[in-house]
Amino acid sequence: GFPQLSPEFIVDSDPFVIVLASFGETADSLAVRDGFDAMTAVAEGRVLVIDSEAAGRWGPRIVSVFREIAKGVDQYVP
Repeated sequence: GFPQLSPEFIVDSDPFVIVLASFGETADSLAVRDGFDAMTAVAEGRVLVIDSEAAGRWGPRIVSVFREIAKGVDQYVP
């Protein structure tokens, strides 16, 4: 299964970047969750939505997922 993180843990950690493996979730739908709009990543638009198909099926394609994340995060790092 996937790691389970509570919403409170995520909000309290105030991540620099949030990576969503879509599954129907968007940056806008994330922002309306309680407390999420106050997180730095959401407030500053640093929410990456990656291919849920590749992210949800671990195997050789995971390399492309890592590349997608690295490329997305790279745009936010000075």
